[in-house]
Amino acid sequence: MDELQKGTNARFDESDKRTNARFDESEKKFNTRFDESEKKFNALFDESDKKFNARFNETDKSNNARFNKIDNSIMQIENIVTQLVTMVGTVISKQNEMENMKKDIVNIQHDFRLLSQKTTQHEFEINRLKNAKN
Repeated sequence: MDELQKGTNARFDESDKRTNARFDESEKKFNTRFDESEKKFNALFDESDKKFNARFNETDKSNNARFNKIDNSIMQIENIVTQLVTMVGTVISKQNEMENMKKDIVNIQHDFRLLSQKTTQHEFEINRLKNAKN
């Protein structure tokens, strides 16, 4: 029985060696294929990443140009609004000056009427004195 057991063990060991050898060979092939696939994937990914970055940079430049135009337009609008506010302030100031001038004219007209009345009174007095003298 020992001989039979030894023969069985020998065949089992031989079969185990062949199985291990086949497994090792399959594992080497798998690893080689996996490495090649990984290299291809990485190359495709790198290429895709480069294309994406190029498009992103182009879009970013385009967006920055648009934002700069918008920013410049906003600054121009702010300048125009500032000018308009200044103009409105000037107009209000001029209106106040005109109101003051109107008041001055009314005062001058009043003073002129008073002067005119006094002149008329003096003329009456002069004429009365002349008539009294004659």
